[in-house]
Amino acid sequence: MIDFNLIKELVKTDFKLKYYGSFLGFFWSLLKPFLMLGILYFVFTYFIKVQIPKFALFLLLGIIIWNYFIDTTNDSMNSIKAKSKMLTKTRLSPGTLVIAASIHNAITLLLNLLVFFIIFFVGGHPLGYVSLYFIVLFILLICIVTSLSLVVILLNIRFTDFKHIWDVLTQILFWATPIVYNLDYVTTNFQRWFLLNPIARIIVDARAVILYNTFPELKQIIITFIISIAICVICYYIYKKNKERVLEFL
Repeated sequence: MIDFNLIKELVKTDFKLKYYGSFLGFFWSLLKPFLMLGILYFVFTYFIKVQIPKFALFLLLGIIIWNYFIDTTNDSMNSIKAKSKMLTKTRLSPGTLVIAASIHNAITLLLNLLVFFIIFFVGGHPLGYVSLYFIVLFILLICIVTSLSLVVILLNIRFTDFKHIWDVLTQILFWATPIVYNLDYVTTNFQRWFLLNPIARIIVDARAVILYNTFPELKQIIITFIISIAICVICYYIYKKNKERVLEFL
């Protein structure tokens, strides 16, 4: 059974520890996507010269969603290692630490999205009714990333070098996800492979409903739900089967 009071305290602790001793503190989490935006926007506007409508907002939204995925998986791995004594001396479930890390980063995600929408409205951009679908995408994103993190922590505990492997994999995934480019830049034959990545599907659909007031095709919505549910079920099954072995490798 999930102890929500414990999760609440863990989220508070994670916030304090993550920004302890930092001059800007929590504002680093808001500054991070804008630093990435500045670098990528400069390179892809003045050197590669991509032609994408509302490119700054296009890029920022992709970065914000991607950062939630990266920060949650990394924080989950770090949390398990940092709180290993707590896990071995209590009946605390490793999944509880993952949920706390996910909520902690979901709060940061919401604050980053708040800044995004302020910029969006100040720029005079309209927001249509189809943008309500973003709420569904937001929930799917939380579920997918939390589920993936459950498997990531198992691999990180079992294999010493997994953290380094994960860093390389996420770098590859970053460029294999349409964050700095439009999916239309990818040939039709390869698009279906790109869209097996649920994070890519969420980013593409989020941009469609928010930036371009376009609702995804029903077929694509169904596929997104199937992939998302499949990942959540498979990841939870793997975690449930192996969570008791976590203590063996700590």
